[in-house]
Amino acid sequence: LAGQLRGIKLGELLNLDVGSVQTLLPRITTPTLLQHEVAQLDPADLAELSMKVASFFARKSIRAEYLTA
Repeated sequence: LAGQLRGIKLGELLNLDVGSVQTLLPRITTPTLLQHEVAQLDPADLAELSMKVASFFARKSIRAEYLTA
């Protein structure tokens, strides 16, 4: 829900800002990733999760293009 984004700038999420993604992931993951678990993620895994978060905000047509590329 929109409340999960409180205190996070959407532009930072869309720019894959590590701090913003690390703040958001514990709020939206199921099962919940704890703050220290997110901090210990492999950089490649964090990058992949960041791209998934950013793509969530894209229009469906753009998402479809991204997934088929």
